[in-house]
Amino acid sequence: MHISRLQSVAITAWVVLVTSADLKQIVPYVHWYGTIALVLLTGTALSRALWSGMRFCFVTGSLLVLAIGAAGLGSADPVYELLEAGKLGVILLVVLPLLTSGLPATAAAFRGVRIAVYVNVVLAFAGALGYGALGGLMAPGRFGTILNTPGSLWRVGVLALAGSVLRFSSGRAKPRDLPLLLGSLVLLLLDGSRTAFVILTCGGAALVIALVRRSVSRAGRGRPLAIMAAVACLAPMLLVLSAGSGMFFESGEVGLVRRGLTVVQAIVTGNSDDIDRVDSARSQMNRDVIAAIADHPVLGNGMGTTRSAATAGPVVIHNAYLQMWADVGLLGFLSFSALTLGSIPVLCARYRRRAGADPERRVLFYNGMFLLACWGVAALLHPVSTELSEWIMFILGYSSVVVAGTAPALRPMPYRADGRTLLHRGCLA
Repeated sequence: MHISRLQSVAITAWVVLVTSADLKQIVPYVHWYGTIALVLLTGTALSRALWSGMRFCFVTGSLLVLAIGAAGLGSADPVYELLEAGKLGVILLVVLPLLTSGLPATAAAFRGVRIAVYVNVVLAFAGALGYGALGGLMAPGRFGTILNTPGSLWRVGVLALAGSVLRFSSGRAKPRDLPLLLGSLVLLLLDGSRTAFVILTCGGAALVIALVRRSVSRAGRGRPLAIMAAVACLAPMLLVLSAGSGMFFESGEVGLVRRGLTVVQAIVTGNSDDIDRVDSARSQMNRDVIAAIADHPVLGNGMGTTRSAATAGPVVIHNAYLQMWADVGLLGFLSFSALTLGSIPVLCARYRRRAGADPERRVLFYNGMFLLACWGVAALLHPVSTELSEWIMFILGYSSVVVAGTAPALRPMPYRADGRTLLHRGCLA
């Protein structure tokens, strides 16, 4: 399970690269150039990949790649569609197995996440201080940076959110976990995405419940100060979020809260007219994609071919499940749904017990499950492509669960001179 220092650095650098989603606008195909370099440097780790944990992904992913390729044969540009199928095949059948080669690889990947969060926070603050080329308001109530515009900034923040909170709830947090957690929350807040609002509301509630349950359990075992310590961790978060809202948004209006509440209000009323007014473009997209599915329910016309004129120009459908059905047919819809939604119960049932036997593995496991759940929610509200910057959430989530529940138990865990374990040295810390 050992990887060299060069391979570890390569994985970390690759994660930083692919989480910079808009870098590809400056340097086309830069993510794929980086992926080629990653495979060349770490390809030997494929022999140590946890292939037994990859069976479900291998089957569903292969069917999805097959569906995209088959739909492309009847499209206007079959070469492009076959390239799209090949790119997804590399993501699911090469890159993902690389990150399941063991705990060191997973640790290196999350080290890259930590760096990406800090880099984007620094760029955001630089933009607020007057360096507009580095970051700033890019839409009403929505902030972005040169590396991640609104819509992709939240995807960086969410990668480190659950792991940071879980370390606090498990009592294993270190001083550096707090700035990572705050940075993640700030990125979600600045993005202003409705998806980020849903994740913060639902995922945040679940994580807070876990935190309170853990604190109550400790108090019941004669540690009454545990509750006070856990609650105290929330105070600096509120201070940073309050300062951030005043610094980045005019009149203290936070795009994430304002946009998110409109969706909640529309859902509560249950009035279709209210829902249309909240996002008329998305409503029109849903009508267009349903009409496209009815027109060709079995075979699609190729990735990205189903578009809606709901906005100023034709755009792809912002619902990945229906998009896949309309674009690549019924097999694509079923395989993508199985891969995205089916992974959660399948992996949970298979690995939960073993991962729960070790506190560090438990943090890694539930962080992975959280990322898979976020991926499933995001697919309801966004399109999907074969870009690595989108799939990194699924890649890290799936590999975290598999490694936490499958990698050989390192007992005793390898320790450094300061007594910290390998997992704590890099993973989620």
